[in-house]
Amino acid sequence: MPQPDPTFGALEAIGSPKEVADGETITLVTDFTNQLVSGVTVSSATVKTYEETDRDADVSSTISSAAASAASPSVTQVLTAFTRGRVYRVEILATLSNSDKRLTFTRIRCRL
Repeated sequence: MPQPDPTFGALEAIGSPKEVADGETITLVTDFTNQLVSGVTVSSATVKTYEETDRDADVSSTISSAAASAASPSVTQVLTAFTRGRVYRVEILATLSNSDKRLTFTRIRCRL
C-alpha cells in the first residue's frame, strides 16, 4: 500500500484532540504502526509544538521538556507548561529506517 507523502500535509493522529489542565505534564505516545511497511522501523523523530491560538507561534522550547524518544513503532514526547485556554498542535516527524519520513500531529486543548 502506498504511503502518504508528508509534503502534502500531516495526518491528525487518532485520539486527537486531547485535553489537559493548566500546567499539567503529559507523555504523548504516537504510534506509527499503520504507516510502516514490513521490515521498516522508526529510526528517529523530531517534535515541534505550535500554539494555534497565537498565530502558530513555535513554543517547542517551553512545552517540550526533553528530546523525543523513538522506539519503533512509537515516538514518545513529554510535554508540560500548557497555558489555560490555549490550543496546541504537536507535530511529530518520524524518520524511518529506509530514509522515508512520516508526519502526523495531535492537537491539545488546555481547559479553561
